[in-house]
Amino acid sequence: MMRLIVLLLLVGAIGGGAYLTKPTEDAMKAEADAAFAKVRKEQAKDLDLGALAKGAVDGLTRKAKYEDLKVAAHYTVMDGDKEVLSCWGAYTKIMCPAVKAK
Repeated sequence: MMRLIVLLLLVGAIGGGAYLTKPTEDAMKAEADAAFAKVRKEQAKDLDLGALAKGAVDGLTRKAKYEDLKVAAHYTVMDGDKEVLSCWGAYTKIMCPAVKAK
């Protein structure tokens, strides 16, 4: 019985910490912008002006959605009906895998 109580307290502490430290929408947006900036920098380095111009136009047409999952956060960037970036965050850490090619 004591082990069960300790286990429940531990799970509660972990869950409470996750809830209190999940990234905000602004933090998720900043991380997504940084991921797109990295791609734009690589395109500029390769002198791919067509892709660079398309990236600038796409930046105006993107729609983002922030989901609060209580102990984590999910930030999705859509271009039309296609998902181009999906970021996950928990415990103040944000993970955005590489921007998907179109």
